[in-house]
Amino acid sequence: MKTKELTTTAISEQFVKAENGGKGAPYINKYIGMKDEDGKPYLATATVFVSHAWQYKFYDVVFTAMQQHANEYANTYFWFDLFTNNQHDVADKSFEWFCTTFQDMIRSIGSTLLILSPWHDPVLLRRVWCLFEVYNALETSGKLHIQVPGSEREILAEAVVQDSDCLIQKLSNIRIEKAQATIASDKDLILKVIQNSEGGYYGVSKQVKDRLRAWYMEQLDDLVCESPDNHHLRVVTAEICSSFGNFGQALEHASLSLTSDEVSIKFKSYCVTGRVYAAQNKFQLALTNYDEALIQYQELKGIEDDKVEIRDCGLSKEMGYLYLDRCEVLMQNLLIQAGYGSLQKGMEILADEFGGLDSLTPQELVPMIPKFKKTVSLIRNIEFITQILSLIVTEENDGGRNSTSDPISYLFEGEVNGDKLDMMLKATEMIEQEGIHHQLPDLYHIIGLSYLANQQFNDALAYFHRSLKIKRELFGEIHLDIADILRDIGATYHQLGDVDEAFSHMRQSVEIREIVTGNNSLGVALAYQDLASVHDERGEYAEALQLIRGAFFIMLHIFGMESYHASIVCLKMNQAHNKLFYAEAMKLDVPPDEEFGKKLNNNIHSLPIHKFSVQLHDDSRNDAGA
Repeated sequence: MKTKELTTTAISEQFVKAENGGKGAPYINKYIGMKDEDGKPYLATATVFVSHAWQYKFYDVVFTAMQQHANEYANTYFWFDLFTNNQHDVADKSFEWFCTTFQDMIRSIGSTLLILSPWHDPVLLRRVWCLFEVYNALETSGKLHIQVPGSEREILAEAVVQDSDCLIQKLSNIRIEKAQATIASDKDLILKVIQNSEGGYYGVSKQVKDRLRAWYMEQLDDLVCESPDNHHLRVVTAEICSSFGNFGQALEHASLSLTSDEVSIKFKSYCVTGRVYAAQNKFQLALTNYDEALIQYQELKGIEDDKVEIRDCGLSKEMGYLYLDRCEVLMQNLLIQAGYGSLQKGMEILADEFGGLDSLTPQELVPMIPKFKKTVSLIRNIEFITQILSLIVTEENDGGRNSTSDPISYLFEGEVNGDKLDMMLKATEMIEQEGIHHQLPDLYHIIGLSYLANQQFNDALAYFHRSLKIKRELFGEIHLDIADILRDIGATYHQLGDVDEAFSHMRQSVEIREIVTGNNSLGVALAYQDLASVHDERGEYAEALQLIRGAFFIMLHIFGMESYHASIVCLKMNQAHNKLFYAEAMKLDVPPDEEFGKKLNNNIHSLPIHKFSVQLHDDSRNDAGA
């Protein structure tokens, strides 16, 4: 076998031990006092701790370490256990000796290099002693560098082009508690140390995944810079940035990929750009990009038969999701008929792609998870529209008010509730058994929403928390998916009457949304209203009013004064004013000023809300007649 192909284990047996002649000393002792041709000593205080797996090819480890520190090579000294530990008696050392040695070295050196190979399933992260090194690097807050052998970077680039979800999948497959060791007792002792640390398995796993996620993005950026004309890689990088919530980078990469001559790449670029703008509540820009994507699709095939052609060009799912994305934006702008048409089109395409739901087995359901996720996302994003339709008055009869029905909810009836729940629970069992971990958090979230809709609140909370835990491992603390789950947890606690827990989770959701999308987003406005309802139940009317005002000004900023969005929040602001006024009056033991309340109630008629309610009432009757 060529020397380059030998593992570190083989190098130890064939060279280190043999050349050291059983002297019972570390290999490096033979170089004490020696210098190279430039007068630089071979041995000095280590500046980098090398964390690797002994199954790695020794040549790859050495070359990767030197490549990582090429610019600092003259001043870099590596702590490499193969050479620094005496390999003749290392098997006789106690567990405590290894713990102390590694901990002391990692702490004193202050810089650790993790060498990962293969990139998609690193051996290092499956070996318990390697994980112990990573754990100590994190615990001591030292520098933590990650690198893969050069050939692995090329494989990474190829993999993400083939499947943009592969990074999330690989992150989700890292399971610290599943790590192995040559000596079973070592595994038990190390895992106990990690489990007893602050955060336990979850805390350490999350820190590892946070660092890996950042490293993955750094690698993609480097690969794109090295191959600026590789537009396939660039548009996939844009999609991954968008998935991870890095909207600025997503827009930058998507914009540059539009220079490609390939229409399919332009199609995907416009889709990514539209989704980012929609997340940022730049709805007109989102619609413009979605429409451009449709134009690119028509140009790709040159005919109007969507169903036939999208299957031919391999864009079925992308087209289906594009129509659902357009539906979200249209309905958020109260273009209900257009939104419904886009929804129908998207669901038809996805149903044609995936097949019918009724005959699916749990195994066949796994590829359907993106569809369920998208549908649930749509339900959540048009919740405000549903709220408007259910709260607006359609007519007044002698001071009494009749609420409209909810003409949107029937669109999703049976989609994520009822008999579908049993199938999703079976699919969950199968996914857990087969280790398809990246699909689990979305499925857990959907099941939680199904339980919430059925008023099984404790079951809903259990699944929400399971989803939240995995999402935090995959995406970190700041991500819109996490804000959505926290909001749903808060809503569940609110239903249970635990207003303190409801407030805590809703507050966290608001804070994440403010960071990701800024203070003037529709999601923040809706979250403010959620928080206001909790303050209202606590009798904290001033705080509730302040939040409703905040939501009102956001609606003005996004949709304008004449919008119905602003009108419905104005109605809530009117109600909050009334409650605060009467509460303050009761504190002062002053009879409420009924004229003031009447004035506030009359203000609503100066806004377009009444006209809009009548229009919706007429539209819903026309739809029913059709």
